[in-house]
Amino acid sequence: MYFVYIVKCFDNSLYTGITTDLIRREKQHNWEIPWWAKYTLSRKPVKIIYFEKFENRSLATKREIEIKKLSKKEKLKLISTKMNNLLYEKLKNYDLKDAISFEEQDPQFKALNQFWNQLEKLSWEKEKKVYFYLSLILWNSLVCYQLSWKWEDYWEEFSTYFSDKFDEKNISSQEIINLLSEFLKICKKNKRFVDTKIWRLVKFEPFLEKFSWSEKKYFENMIDLRDSLANTMKQAKDSKTIVFAVKMFSYWARNIFGLKYFPKELFIPIDSRLTTIYEKYKTKENDDIKDFYKDLSEKLEIPMLHLDWIIWTSYSDLVN
Repeated sequence: MYFVYIVKCFDNSLYTGITTDLIRREKQHNWEIPWWAKYTLSRKPVKIIYFEKFENRSLATKREIEIKKLSKKEKLKLISTKMNNLLYEKLKNYDLKDAISFEEQDPQFKALNQFWNQLEKLSWEKEKKVYFYLSLILWNSLVCYQLSWKWEDYWEEFSTYFSDKFDEKNISSQEIINLLSEFLKICKKNKRFVDTKIWRLVKFEPFLEKFSWSEKKYFENMIDLRDSLANTMKQAKDSKTIVFAVKMFSYWARNIFGLKYFPKELFIPIDSRLTTIYEKYKTKENDDIKDFYKDLSEKLEIPMLHLDWIIWTSYSDLVN
């Protein structure tokens, strides 16, 4: 088997060649193994970013000549099409049902389900239970950043802590702020910027005037929830913190109101994993990362916030 390949050099130039062993050839281009390709000597590190397979050297040589005649712009278009199709091919067998399954198998999802199950046993009015449960989750989402532990472990610590704080006197907005503030001061997995996060909770209190008794309305109109949160917190509508809060709220509102899919307009919260995938598979040199995931979402017919869990589950395969 022969491969026609393109490497991208440190200076962003492209080099085309033929080999029978892509791994060995990349090492040769990086001079980890002595070789004669002086072009890449002063341009390393290099990385093979494109290849095609051929059964014999004759066919490979013919294709190498064709590719070498292409302009750099044409080569980049060839590479982009290949990488875009490759990412789609790796994900095309997943659907919306898979995404929901991945979400609901997550440890923090199960932990907060248990939290709701305990709360539901209380003799409180249903509206009070819903308000207490979803207020805590929504507020905690707004301070769930710069954690000192894995976020799933933090949410488990959160649900365990509040599972014995069931008291009807704690359901006022001020009491919920107090409860969360005390939790942040003593929790083990969210120790960074505690004072700043407590201030965010105080800043968020005006939203409760809209939220109380309107939880189902916001669940059924997640765009309205996003816009109200962004306005209250003075943040962009597609900022990671705001979108993440909508995502967490909607996950656990399912326990109460049933399953509702995320609107396709809600952007995926961009993190280091998604940035890595984007850098590996982006379709054009100047692609915007949000457009990249919007296009992928539309092609797979999976809303971006549900696509997030499919990428998380497939991450190791996608980056290797």
